[in-house]
Amino acid sequence: MQIEESQLTLSLELFRQLVDCENVSDLKNTVISPFSLSIVLAVLYEGSSGETAKELALLMTGSDKLDDCNLHYSREYFVCLMQSLKKCHSKNCQLLITNKVFKSIEKEVNENFANTIQKSYLFDEETVNFVDAEKAAKTINEFVNKATNCMLPAITAADQIDPTTCLLLLSVLYFKGSWGFGPFNIDCTQKATFHNFDGQKPQVDTMFKHISAPYYGDDQLQAVRLPYSSPNVSMILLLPRNKENFSQVVQNLDANFLQSIMNGKKTVEREVDVHLPKFKVDSKHDLTSVLKNLV
Repeated sequence: MQIEESQLTLSLELFRQLVDCENVSDLKNTVISPFSLSIVLAVLYEGSSGETAKELALLMTGSDKLDDCNLHYSREYFVCLMQSLKKCHSKNCQLLITNKVFKSIEKEVNENFANTIQKSYLFDEETVNFVDAEKAAKTINEFVNKATNCMLPAITAADQIDPTTCLLLLSVLYFKGSWGFGPFNIDCTQKATFHNFDGQKPQVDTMFKHISAPYYGDDQLQAVRLPYSSPNVSMILLLPRNKENFSQVVQNLDANFLQSIMNGKKTVEREVDVHLPKFKVDSKHDLTSVLKNLV
């Protein structure tokens, strides 16, 4: 399996694990950055061996081993991806990815490993004293707050810092963009019915715009790709035809389908009416059990 396909597959498997399709009435809004997780897993693989390395390779590629050629390709993939994402950054489309490894002041780190993650995965290094939990938490939170332009002021606290920690890997993604087709007209925003899985039908502020965009539709779902001002950045919306077939749609999604929507092979340019509810998503996940279920 090519690494691009395996990364999309991992993203979908994460989504399926986080969204319990058997209990749709209990579903909540969820947000996750599969890229951030993938690059951290790749760095962990660089410093692992034995069964741990096999499980990490299985997560990343679908195979329980990475030979030297595939490992080199994996490194090149992340370097190229990071560089291409940096090119998407502009005044009206801010896309920032900041990677950091916090290294314990009391422990030595293999020099080859440290050089690899810096050169191949663009992780900056900072030494901290994890025994001083208050100061360590403050250092970590200040880094994240700056990397997210003050959108995420804190991700940890002193009582969550393990003094025996050797390394702490962080990959932070920040995005703020303007639409490539222009802003939604505030005068067109109206209250509209939103159908929740629990049967409730709240009235929510819903934006509207008539645009030309890449569109796909079949008897199960509709998909539309909404471009941002940077030509290589888009939001892809997937809408099941009805909420009763949501579980089936989620289970049927695969990497090839998503790739064909992103590269335009399955879409056609057409006039569409976009009704988009205003929403804010804030979620927190412990992925330990999720990752265990994937190996």
